[in-house]
Formats: sequence, C-alpha cells, structure tokens
Amino acid sequence: MSAIIRNLSSYLPDELERNIFLLAGTNSPSNIPRYLSVAERVRNWLEPILYWVVDINDEEKAKLFISCLQLRPGFAKTSVKVLHLRPTVSPEQGAKILALCQGLQELTLQIVNCTNLLDEENLLHGPLRDLWPTTLCMNIASVFYGPNICLPDLVLLRHVQRLHLTNGWVARRGLFIGLHKLSQLTHLSFHICSPGQWMTHPEVLFEIFQRFLRL
Repeated sequence: MSAIIRNLSSYLPDELERNIFLLAGTNSPSNIPRYLSVAERVRNWLEPILYWVVDINDEEKAKLFISCLQLRPGFAKTSVKVLHLRPTVSPEQGAKILALCQGLQELTLQIVNCTNLLDEENLLHGPLRDLWPTTLCMNIASVFYGPNICLPDLVLLRHVQRLHLTNGWVARRGLFIGLHKLSQLTHLSFHICSPGQWMTHPEVLFEIFQRFLRL
C-alpha cells in the first residue's frame, strides 16, 4: 500500500498531495503511523495530528511524552493544542509537560498538590503563568494548597472563557474565592454535591450567575 501511495504521490501537485494525506489522517488517525513512512514531507504534514490532543493518565506516559518531545520544544508548542493531565501524574512531571506545551488552547488540570508547599513554591505555577488557554477544566487543588484561594489572582485564568471546576464545594463557597469576578467567562460549570453531603445554597449560586452577563 505504501509503495502505491509513493508512486501516486510523485504525479500529484504538492498542495493536492498534502490535502489528500491530511484528509486521510484526519478521517483515520490510527493509520497515521503507517503514512509517516511514505516520505519526510508526509511526516511533517501528519505528525502534528498525532499530538493535537494528548491525554496523560499515568507516570509512564508522562515520562514517554517528555522523552519524545523535550528535544523538540518548538514542535510541542505548535502541535499540542488540547492537554489532559490526570491526578496520577506528579507535579514534577506535570510541570515539565506544561513547560513544553505552551501553545495550548484547552487544558484539563487534575494534578493535586498534596504537599505543604506555599502556593508560590508549587512547581506547576511557573509554566502555568505562560499559558493562554481559552478552555479550562481544573481541580483547584492543582494550584492552591491552603485556605487562601482567590481565583482572579490566577494568571492562568486571564483568557479563559470556558471554565469547569471539579471541586464540589465551589457551589457553596464560590463567592469566597472570587469566582464571581471572572467576568470574561462565557461558559461556567461545576459539580453540585449530592443530597446528604454539604448543602448547596441557591442564593450563592444566584449571586454568582448574576455577575456573569456573558454566560
């Protein structure tokens, strides 16, 4: 099959050939590794598709990702647009991955800082300050350890328009962490605790949503 593709591609205009491979790769991502061996130019066209969405859910995948891309920071910055970092990834590995993926449009951040480090000592803070995502799903424990939480102070949120917070207590204490001051948001969601757990105060939710004219 690869030989046939090579023969056909030699007769096609570059732009048409590129579009054919991009369409084939987009429609069937599982076949991209086979297409990469056709030619170097095809690798350059298709390899970014493999890294467009990255889901890292354990330490082994984190190490593999870092080892593959740490010598290609420019490629990582331009190719990785959606990144999911699950709770099983350590802050150390997460910080290295975030430092590589500085071109993110969407980020899921579930890493939990379980140490007693001050917030400014959190390894994630440095690379997070350089990100400009517009969509963010976040566990607040990723960036705040102590009780003093102020979301408007978090530089990561400056361009976020779609925000999902996974912490169930946000529905009760959103006003105390400055959630209502993130006026740039167009979409906001968070978990509501089930009956029998902490109570959700409707007046708190009403006050929060009343502040968002763009939602």
